[in-house]
Amino acid sequence: MLPCRLRRVYGAPMVQRERIAISILVLALLFSLPEEAMGAQEADVMDVAQELACLCGSCPTRPLDECRCGYAGEQRNRIAKKLDSGMTKGQVIAGFVGEFGERIFVTPPKEGFNLMAWIMPIVGMVFGGGVVRTVL
Repeated sequence: MLPCRLRRVYGAPMVQRERIAISILVLALLFSLPEEAMGAQEADVMDVAQELACLCGSCPTRPLDECRCGYAGEQRNRIAKKLDSGMTKGQVIAGFVGEFGERIFVTPPKEGFNLMAWIMPIVGMVFGGGVVRTVL
């Protein structure tokens, strides 16, 4: 029989400590596995989703990667399925543009008439600065 102080170290309390340590280790592994398994896929989905707007009607045209409504979740799932089927980022975006038109973009494309959305604020500031300078 072990002395009393050794029984505390090697006896039942130690078995309980080992069980707790193993349980913590198993839980840590369980919570870390999905993140690594989904890491690249989730990053690809969010990369596409940040360029596309949520068109649910209740969100003020937020990007799909930021919006937490049910519609945005469905669209992110659609993006994931399309990427899993082998489509590239450009093909997925082109599919959404074909379905929803250019309003699916968070920011207007920098081409054609949409280029005015990028140029006019600068022109307006320069013009306004000129007016203020001549008046003052």
